[in-house]
Amino acid sequence: QRLVAALGQRRSPAERHLVIKFDCWHLPWMPMVQAAFPGTPTVFLYREPGEVLASHRRQRGLQMVPGLIDLSRLESLVHRPGDPELAPGDLDGHAIRVLQSLYRCGLEMASTQDLVLMDYRQLPGAIWQELPQLLGMPCSPAEREALQARSGFHSKHTGSPFQGDPAPPPGGQPFLPTTERLDEAIRCYRQLEQGRLARSPD
Repeated sequence: QRLVAALGQRRSPAERHLVIKFDCWHLPWMPMVQAAFPGTPTVFLYREPGEVLASHRRQRGLQMVPGLIDLSRLESLVHRPGDPELAPGDLDGHAIRVLQSLYRCGLEMASTQDLVLMDYRQLPGAIWQELPQLLGMPCSPAEREALQARSGFHSKHTGSPFQGDPAPPPGGQPFLPTTERLDEAIRCYRQLEQGRLARSPD
């Protein structure tokens, strides 16, 4: 609470709300965060695992390269007893295990904590439709227009317009060799989707 109070101070009188975006590897700490800020909406944004793997093949995140960051809170999930040892340099194998760990963690939280589930495919519309109401941040028409304009840019390359994910090379399916290893991650993803749709008012 003190850390958020210090880092979340207003920088100008125009600022009225504070939204904290956590990285995916912070999931194990979320129950502690929710206990510190009870009643604060928490959104778990997830994506179809094959699409996540494809994205990290184009530009790997820190968590998808072994040893770059501390994943010890996920360690028991990433390296479960009975799992075969990964070959040196098997970045996809490591990424898949991390994905499985994150999905399992999200599923556990969704069953025990007050968690809003959101699929990547709901973006960008959810940014100016569902989220402002959920977070208690009503948007003026001008603010909504600004959100829509900003959503047209790439999240990782902020100066470039977002034109969707690149298509696979012609005549090939470059992600096929690891598809069978995604079975558990896909199962967890489908469970998350079932939970989200079950809660949907529609």
